[in-house]
Amino acid sequence: MIESPGGMRKFILFFVVPAMLTACVKPTSRRNYKYTLSRENKLYIEVFKAGILGRSTAQYLTDSVNFRIHIGTFDDDKEQIHCRINRNQIEVERRQRVKGENRQLDVLIVISTTHYNLQELKKKHVFEE
Repeated sequence: MIESPGGMRKFILFFVVPAMLTACVKPTSRRNYKYTLSRENKLYIEVFKAGILGRSTAQYLTDSVNFRIHIGTFDDDKEQIHCRINRNQIEVERRQRVKGENRQLDVLIVISTTHYNLQELKKKHVFEE
């Protein structure tokens, strides 16, 4: 099958150009900001709209001075991220919603867990966008 030049231009115009423009937009821009959650130990979780249509959420863990790390991006309808802080240990769980059977409520199951050391994060001074 031979593709016509006009068909290729339409493909580029409608699919490639929007994807390139989306890639240039910083996920942490003020335009995408939703809210900030305050946590213990003077830590915060910054929440931003993410994805092409803003239907996903990106979360960053920060102390606003020493570090800012991306802890996950997820679809609001299907997943969530839970952050547990115990002194210098931070545990980040990615949870997925599973539809219950019959009349049971939806259940959240842990699909991944990541651990961070608060002192190490402060030492490294990592600021992720």
